Amino acid sequence: IRDDYEITCAETDFLAEQFQDNEHVLGARQMGGGFGGCILAIVKTEYLTQIINDISDAYSKRYRDASFLPIQISDGCHLLPMSNVQEL
Repeated sequence: IRDDYEITCAETDFLAEQFQDNEHVLGARQMGGGFGGCILAIVKTEYLTQIINDISDAYSKRYRDASFLPIQISDGCHLLPMSNVQEL
């Protein structure tokens, strides 16, 4: 979307590149529409804290403090058996 639609910004481009340049990151890209958004990065868990610290330091030297929200990939949405559903 950076090249095709020109809707990223220097800050998110910088973050995505920082993640993409790290050997312990399996992939990273901007998510969300225009004028910023957020970066989704798939990171090897054992390196997560170090990667966040390194990228945070680099980003704050160039721009300002960044926020990171670590999440865990799950099985996604799926139907629950009716026995797990409580009556309202």
